[in-house]
Amino acid sequence: MINSKLIFASSITILFFTFAYVASATIIDFNRFRAWIGDAAYLRDYPNWISFLMPLIEVLISFFLAIPSLRRIGLYIAFFSVISYISYVLIIHNFYAGRVRPYVGIIPKISWYHRILINLLLLGIISIGLVFDKSEECNNYPKTKKSNRYIN
Repeated sequence: MINSKLIFASSITILFFTFAYVASATIIDFNRFRAWIGDAAYLRDYPNWISFLMPLIEVLISFFLAIPSLRRIGLYIAFFSVISYISYVLIIHNFYAGRVRPYVGIIPKISWYHRILINLLLLGIISIGLVFDKSEECNNYPKTKKSNRYIN
């Protein structure tokens, strides 16, 4: 028997720590990250707001995943964020032959193939979270005693 609460909690925990780690590593090495964006020919016009927006989105995803009532929103934002990154990697690698945003922290020198695999794995974990979030037994929202409707 599959314990859906355990699977859901595990997927949320993995995603929370992944996005928190990436955001904190980007913020710690912010000057190098912003310089890299300024050096990229296709992003040269937007280094300031992109360098602030990316870690902000990653922090917001972690924040939303930590709050039960905002988890679904966090999962959708994470899903579209990872899809955007995979698209970005494929476009830059295939059409610009340029450098993709470097991974920060402990895995900075991985191949293109492994970058895509890591992000596809994240998409799978996000999808599991979305599937199990929709199941009644995984929702942590309190219910009234007289009915099955959720308290707002």
